[in-house]
Amino acid sequence: MQGARAELRLASAVVRHFQGRLTDARRLAVAALADAEAAGDRRAQAQAHLQLEMTMSYLGDPDHRSHGAAALALFEALGDDLGLGNLLLNMGVSAYDEGDWGGALRSYERSGAAYRRAGDVIGEASATNNRAEILTDQGRTDDAGEALTEARQVFTATGYRTGVAYTTSGRARLALRAGRFDEAHALIDEARAEFTRLGSDDMVVDSDVRLVEILLAEGRAADALAGARALGEIAGIAFLPVTLARLEGQALLALGRGEEARPILGSALAAARAAGIRFEEARCLLALGDLEAGAELLRALGVEQPLVP
Repeated sequence: MQGARAELRLASAVVRHFQGRLTDARRLAVAALADAEAAGDRRAQAQAHLQLEMTMSYLGDPDHRSHGAAALALFEALGDDLGLGNLLLNMGVSAYDEGDWGGALRSYERSGAAYRRAGDVIGEASATNNRAEILTDQGRTDDAGEALTEARQVFTATGYRTGVAYTTSGRARLALRAGRFDEAHALIDEARAEFTRLGSDDMVVDSDVRLVEILLAEGRAADALAGARALGEIAGIAFLPVTLARLEGQALLALGRGEEARPILGSALAAARAAGIRFEEARCLLALGDLEAGAELLRALGVEQPLVP
């Protein structure tokens, strides 16, 4: 009875998470964990801990780490490579968001290996794609390009259109990082169109944010400012607010409107610090003229080349 109830509550927690109802998701996953423990069902316990790691990380709750550790121990004891791959992929995302890029890369490597043992080629390619995101941000463009090509080949061969769209977005970011603006425009337009067809609303917005970055980098500050402000006014979407504020501030600086820019950048910096988003913190510091502190943060993240813009 309790085992079946644990499975039902866990399934509901997963749905609530992807609906953005994170507090409800956490409550249901906690209840599922209690039921699984009472039933002595270690596999259900592992899945509940996995869900709590992901949901609590999204909520900014540091207790996500203890759930990750508990899930890791259980999946390893059970010999569940698929569960291990899913968990390590999530833990990599958590580490990336917290600015531990070395830890994130290690988690993605381990995730890919676990998926490979489980025979899940799409999962392995997803871990490779996530590695490419960090490598791009670090300026390791050759390594990032190889990872994106590898992941894209798998997604294309398996007909996983969402994965193909993700790699198209990644290639746009890579082109921007290399200063190839025309290519970046074409790729982000392609990615946005595919995400629209797939109904991936968050990634449509992400594509629009990437477009603002491209506009700013190629010197079209007025267009970038208009784009950032339009995105900030979309009702109901709390998506990449720190990045948008930083881009708006940088666009204002480029337009010679420093008095307007500085409070916006200051707010973006405070939000980045509060959320632990160290990459955005560094970029805000650089925009505000604190070059030494910004560069120090970037070095800690393993960034090897100057940023664009």
